[in-house]
Amino acid sequence: MFETIKKRAAVKSYVMNLSLELFSRLGKKHYYAVDEVTHCAEAAGVKTEHLVYAHALFCERKDFRRFYKRSSQRERYEELRDEVSSKYFGNVRDFDAANIIEGVRSLKIDPQFYESGRGYSGAISH
Repeated sequence: MFETIKKRAAVKSYVMNLSLELFSRLGKKHYYAVDEVTHCAEAAGVKTEHLVYAHALFCERKDFRRFYKRSSQRERYEELRDEVSSKYFGNVRDFDAANIIEGVRSLKIDPQFYESGRGYSGAISH
């Protein structure tokens, strides 16, 4: 149970804080390199124990797979994105880093969005 709470807090910080750190440091992009996400996460001071979620949210599938090529995480890109989407983005699955940044910057994602597992309908609009 505590692990689930820690994971949810980490994912929320990636969406709310890391997205703005990436934007501030690197500008708005559709996708960032894995090392860019990692370095920005460290600079922003967000918890990095669940960084695989940040990589799935902000990086392209091919870069994610290349980075995790010798790991059990390699094939989890879609699974991780689906998990975040179902909890936070109302099951919208065709998002990229720019969509997350736009949502956070325009306050379309409420900082207190639901963590009940049912998501926040309309959190990101295209």
